[in-house]
Amino acid sequence: MKTLLPSPARALRWFAFAVLSGAPLAARAGIEFETTALTKAAALGDESAEFVYKFKITGNKPVRITKIEVSCGCLEASSARSEYAAGESGEVKVIMKIGSVEGESYKPTTLTTNDPAHESIQLDATVSVPRLYEVTPNICTWTLNDPPDPKTIRVNIQGPDPINILKYISSRENMAVEMKEIEKGRVYDLILTPKTTALPELGIISLETDCKIPKYSKRQIFFTIVRPKAATKPAAAHP
Repeated sequence: MKTLLPSPARALRWFAFAVLSGAPLAARAGIEFETTALTKAAALGDESAEFVYKFKITGNKPVRITKIEVSCGCLEASSARSEYAAGESGEVKVIMKIGSVEGESYKPTTLTTNDPAHESIQLDATVSVPRLYEVTPNICTWTLNDPPDPKTIRVNIQGPDPINILKYISSRENMAVEMKEIEKGRVYDLILTPKTTALPELGIISLETDCKIPKYSKRQIFFTIVRPKAATKPAAAHP
């Protein structure tokens, strides 16, 4: 005996009948966030930024948060409960430790639930901190066997107060560094000169300053000697 599937029209009539007669509908979970991406502005002295992601249970059965996974040790994430009933509202709180970040820092957090339509939800957090030091270029680079010519890195102080560079040290004996004060408390040039470029190298120039905010009183600037990029072979011509 064949089983006949209901036509769309018949299925719709059965659905309407179930609703009007008060017959129970199949239970379903549902969780909806107001937003999954937040950006916060922070001051230079702030230690952390807090992000609150609000949600509501839109289905007709409870939703369980089974896992909250952060992408970095600088994040802490939590929810008041692991399970929320239909119609309830809740929130996931994410705290990002700022450290010595300047500019923007983006970190995601992943939420896992028992809602089939939202098994994995990514919560994006971006903190924006005023930039205190502008370093140009970000990395000073030589290519292997280049002439060991000096290169200059300019440091501009962007904050409201002047900052003086008190000390500068190269992590590599091969890289000599000299500083020129262009504008006191505002603009400095660091002149880097390798003794040789015969070997690959990665190093750091460590700066110590009189910045009034302790976590920004030190700054690292990177330099490198890299191997030349391999030449790309031209594509073979087809006859």
